[in-house]
Amino acid sequence: MKTLLFYQILRNALWQKGEIPSSIDAELFSKIWQMAKEQSVSGLIAEAMVRNNVKTSPRITMKLLINQKQHMNLYAVIQKTLCNLTDVLNDLNAEYVVFKGQLLAMLYPFPAMRTAGDIDFYVSQKDFDRVLRSLQDRLKIDKADEETEKHLNFYLNGVDCEMHHRLETFGCSSHQRYFDNLIDANVKCAQSIMVGNSTVKILSAENNIILVFKHLFNHLIVEGVGLRQVCDLALLLDGMYGKYNPESLMSHMKRIGYHRAFRAMCALLVNELGNHGLSA
Repeated sequence: MKTLLFYQILRNALWQKGEIPSSIDAELFSKIWQMAKEQSVSGLIAEAMVRNNVKTSPRITMKLLINQKQHMNLYAVIQKTLCNLTDVLNDLNAEYVVFKGQLLAMLYPFPAMRTAGDIDFYVSQKDFDRVLRSLQDRLKIDKADEETEKHLNFYLNGVDCEMHHRLETFGCSSHQRYFDNLIDANVKCAQSIMVGNSTVKILSAENNIILVFKHLFNHLIVEGVGLRQVCDLALLLDGMYGKYNPESLMSHMKRIGYHRAFRAMCALLVNELGNHGLSA
């Protein structure tokens, strides 16, 4: 009962349709709320409950409203930070793309209700050191001590930013070369969108889907994954419907060894999250 109701509310939040109960027992909803927090989708559950005026208890209603406000405040800070960052990158005429996180949030019916994390962006190898020096000088960032095989971290406006020199890693060298070449070719002619008054460079629809899925699946097999990342993929596929070639997408997935896993995940998105717009 708890799990079924949880997914019912989550689907309503994602697609803004589908019936949910007009009232839910406070004790039962407390268990659903715990699931939502564990899966990093509390903002989505709160939004659906408030929008549908689902009755629980005054204490829970207040908790949901506070949660929404916290999500909106954090979203505003990250949006401002993203604009601060990309304004400098554009001034430098750097080869870069922003991916995941805040850009995926923009695909949600209420973007601020996606639980926010960090800002991820990729800078080409030829520009990496130059961009880092300029960010340190112009934005007064301090590079964090931790540096991984994919990125280094710094904080801007209190927001964790990951500056990538590689987007994903593969165990197979041929898969790694294929993926890196695919991304590098895309970055050289990256398309742009407007975020507020700032221009932000992003990946193509196909490469965005490949990246988001690869990142999700890597977490799934290594340390587990929360439903937030599954929801991200569902909204990405829905939002990019008609903007990519399904045959080309699957060809890329085969070349990096992920086509079967991707089809299995698509089946889960349809069966559990109600994403019926999949064309891949």
